[in-house]
Amino acid sequence: MALLPDDGRARQVRPPESCATLARIFGEITMNRRAWRTLLLRLFLLLFLAGSVPAQTGNKPIRIAVDLRDATKYIFHATIEFPVKAGALTLVYPKWIPGDHAPTGPIVDLTGLKFSAGGKEIAWLRDDVDMYAFHCDVPAGVETLEVSLDYLSPNTVQSMPENPAATSQLAVLNWNLVLLYPQGSKSDDLTYEARLRLPAGWKIWNGSTYRKGFRGQNRISAGFTDDAGRFAGDRGGLPAHD
Repeated sequence: MALLPDDGRARQVRPPESCATLARIFGEITMNRRAWRTLLLRLFLLLFLAGSVPAQTGNKPIRIAVDLRDATKYIFHATIEFPVKAGALTLVYPKWIPGDHAPTGPIVDLTGLKFSAGGKEIAWLRDDVDMYAFHCDVPAGVETLEVSLDYLSPNTVQSMPENPAATSQLAVLNWNLVLLYPQGSKSDDLTYEARLRLPAGWKIWNGSTYRKGFRGQNRISAGFTDDAGRFAGDRGGLPAHD
């Protein structure tokens, strides 16, 4: 603060020490308020994200076992084991199939859907809007949810989307036909371990990779690649037994 005394010379006069102290205190209060607001915002976001985590856990692989012994009857059986925790869970059937450029997943051919844990059946509810989505509540203490389903292959040639996937001598298995996956999951975050059971006398053939003699079993290299449930490439094993 500048003052002009009687001699005409300007002098700097410092404010009282109490004023400087008050200014410092108010500055610290303002900074503390901002810090508290930031901290509370971060805590709110953490609580929100924690509440939105689905019941499926991503640190363990999902196991799928497909039984083709009734393929000659145009029926594919599948059992899927999901690592889960207590809470709401939504599983979905693949809708968008690569190369189809439309939501053509053959949901009309899916049947026999059952949810269970520890030998006890768990109720599920189909979504009112999205017919590809199935909701359930995982009970406390359950770590593995078992889902069984059947795919009914058409037995005559028809227009899109699906044609027969089996004959009396041959079955073509597209993995998107026989699996579910947790809603909202990214394909890169999901790992599936697959097993395939064949009719007596049948053998496995895969156009990309075929390995023989893996501990007495046939093995096809496989990996989960996209939300349509396809297995391709060289990301793990697909043992088969008859």
